[in-house]
Amino acid sequence: MFKLSNVVFSFTPFDGQPLTQPSWWKYLLLSKLFGIWLLAFLWRDKMNDKYVYSAIMSMLSILAGIIIMSAVAIIY
Repeated sequence: MFKLSNVVFSFTPFDGQPLTQPSWWKYLLLSKLFGIWLLAFLWRDKMNDKYVYSAIMSMLSILAGIIIMSAVAIIY
């Protein structure tokens, strides 16, 4: 089972192994799933600008966190 604390504290991918070059693509897959969810959310709530803006900001912050964590784990 995937736990967010594993990503935050130990930089491990979904299978629990240490993050190496062949397995960092799982973070990119997760970001693509977030992007698909964001597109669906924007299509569903395109009339309400406040919720759309908050959704964009929250998803951008989550994606930035995922990218930074994966980059740090690959470098170190």
